[in-house]
Amino acid sequence: MKRTKQILAALLACIMVLSFFGCSCRKKNTTQNKPETTPAQQATVATTEPTAVPETQEPAAATAVPAPATEEPQAPETTEPQAPATEEPADTRTDAQKAAEEAFWALDEELFLDYVTSEITALDQWCEHPADFGIDETTVPVTLGEFTEEANNEGVEECRVWLEKLHAIDRSLLSDQLQFAYDNYQRHFEMAIESKDWFYNYEPLDEYVGLHMNMPLFFGLYNIKDETDIQNYLTLMADMPRFYGQILAFEQERANRGLFMTEDMLDQILSDLQTVADSGETSYLHGTFREAVEKLDFLTDAQREEYIAKNDELVKTDWVDAYQQLHDGLETLRPKCRARVGAYEQGGTAYDYFCWAVKDECSNNRTVEDEIRFLEQCNSTVYSIFLNSAMKCYNDLVSQKKITTGSLEGDEAYLKTLMPQLVPPMPDVEVRYVEIPEELQDSFSPAAYMTPSFDGYRSNIILTNPKDQENYSMSTLAHEGFPGHMYQYTYQLDLGTIPKYQMIIETNGYAESWSTNSEWNIAQINEKYGVDLSIATFLYEYFVNTLVTIVSLKVNGQGATLQEITDYLDQWNLGYAAEQIYDMAIDMPIYYFKYTGGFCELFDLTNRFHTGDTVEFFKEYLHWGPGYFDLLNERMEAWAKAQ
Repeated sequence: MKRTKQILAALLACIMVLSFFGCSCRKKNTTQNKPETTPAQQATVATTEPTAVPETQEPAAATAVPAPATEEPQAPETTEPQAPATEEPADTRTDAQKAAEEAFWALDEELFLDYVTSEITALDQWCEHPADFGIDETTVPVTLGEFTEEANNEGVEECRVWLEKLHAIDRSLLSDQLQFAYDNYQRHFEMAIESKDWFYNYEPLDEYVGLHMNMPLFFGLYNIKDETDIQNYLTLMADMPRFYGQILAFEQERANRGLFMTEDMLDQILSDLQTVADSGETSYLHGTFREAVEKLDFLTDAQREEYIAKNDELVKTDWVDAYQQLHDGLETLRPKCRARVGAYEQGGTAYDYFCWAVKDECSNNRTVEDEIRFLEQCNSTVYSIFLNSAMKCYNDLVSQKKITTGSLEGDEAYLKTLMPQLVPPMPDVEVRYVEIPEELQDSFSPAAYMTPSFDGYRSNIILTNPKDQENYSMSTLAHEGFPGHMYQYTYQLDLGTIPKYQMIIETNGYAESWSTNSEWNIAQINEKYGVDLSIATFLYEYFVNTLVTIVSLKVNGQGATLQEITDYLDQWNLGYAAEQIYDMAIDMPIYYFKYTGGFCELFDLTNRFHTGDTVEFFKEYLHWGPGYFDLLNERMEAWAKAQ
């Protein structure tokens, strides 16, 4: 989110001016109607209105964290009579219900196995020990996959078959938990089928989280445990020219259809590609592979050196060539860069795809118009809370006082003391902090979490960017780990009750909703560094990013002009930044949706349904597993009414 930093800094200087706009920008509540392909391993770098909050409302008082108990000498153990074992509740399901649930679990297993055995990258992401899942690793294709229209169409047809199999199960006979999973599977397949004609509207080369940025991380963090893993790694590295050749062919067809990226975005992508291509001799992939292989004591010295030499050669040839050829091929497409207009003005598939992507990224079922209303009302609430806190910590906020102990380990320890006030106990897991390689640091975010496998979730990795430490704060670690992405994934995997395919098809909006709200929830109880400063620091960035999202919706979904955007932003005294924000809407039309739309969903849901114990509320929310927010809202509303 680097593009908004200058806007944010200017906003802080305008806090006193902004106070005059608080009431005029408030929106009245209105009644709303309720209602993929999953990539290879990548960094993790939903339909109701928000409840209005008066501008003078104080943040909720923080619950005191209990002091740790003092250790006392332990008395010798004595043998106590054992309490009678608690009897399992009687199974009251009918035979028909049992059969339906067995059929659903069988379908989930079939979906899981079909996905993870489709190619080795999927298997590596989700299964650390394939044999434990009954999978013969040698039967899985060792390839980076297919990025072609033909493969996409085959995937869509497979979704039609899966949907038929799902509909063969009587939903009414399933438990509430499995009905929720059923509904999400149905939505997932329907969304994939609907997207068939928009294959070339998708852009795999995004500025911050594009395929070209994730691929170095995929290889650098490849889990090498045995000789088969070594051979798979080298085979995948040799597959890079073929796979990137498909990406180039895809971009060429996009250009022929008038869908190619803007020239400004092309310049950024070319710079990223050239940086990797120029790092052949010095690429960090030489060191990460050598380090992994040297740990394998079953190899002879000769075998070890042979493998290391093979990787060195591949990095300097196939790896570099793949990046250079993609770079050079994209450069030839410069004359076909699309005009600086939004999807609405482009029309055709561009507009249809944008409307679909809004639902997909925000993880809901809203129209563009409904999403604008929802975000505007949420942002009005956010603004009033921000202004209230900012007035109380103005000097610290303007000076950008850091909220951190000064180290990741210190921040982790402190955040862990706050988490018991918010969420159920975290599973017994460990985390390793890994620095982003130098060749990626200029274009990477301050940090990112790597999603874990089903059987390896107790060992986690959070990536950190040493070159972006000016943007690091404790809030970053709250987002990625405590209690953000890492907590959510490990807690839900540890439950053992959420169907596996439900975890695999988790939407971006759901994932980022939890992590952004983790920042917000920590801010409200961060007494050590000041609750008001913590709240204002988080919300002022969220506020502007949400304005960027709303502008994108207006430009791409409604055809708003630059002048109309300037007039809209003037009410927040941000008209001077209209051109910059307008450009972001053109270059990255959906980038912010998963963060801002996701935040607003859980923020709103919490405001409406959390009336008692915070831990119990989030325990209920998390136990359902990942899903679309209109479906989650129904479950949380029913839970709240039952309390």
